[in-house]
Amino acid sequence: MMHINYKIQMLPIRKERYRLISDTEGWLSIEIDDVNIFFCDGVLLIEFARVLANWINNLGERQEDFVYNSMDFEDSPLIIIRKNSEYFLESAITGIEKKYEISLNEFIDSAKVFLIKIKNELIQSGIDFSKYDSFEPINF
Repeated sequence: MMHINYKIQMLPIRKERYRLISDTEGWLSIEIDDVNIFFCDGVLLIEFARVLANWINNLGERQEDFVYNSMDFEDSPLIIIRKNSEYFLESAITGIEKKYEISLNEFIDSAKVFLIKIKNELIQSGIDFSKYDSFEPINF
């Protein structure tokens, strides 16, 4: 079973529309069967959530690889789910020497759980999404 885990370490203090994206920072990990295959600290979690939600919402229209490049990291991609004959997770920054074979359906399911959890956590923290640029709702 795949899980996308995170911990928010910083929330936006200022109210500029882009601050939710640029100031919501923390660590991000991806695990398969309790084996950590990706971990990175200092990830812009809402930036990641926006890219992820957009990819999920448009997945039916096209079968593209999932690619997440962050404005905070020079090395790219931070995360890529690439289809060869199967799907593989790769990263330019974490020193992943091995490509991890993953189930696309498990990745999508865990991504949806991640998006719901992080949005609920932000709402409980008092974040008013109408004041910030945020990620689009997931159509599922």
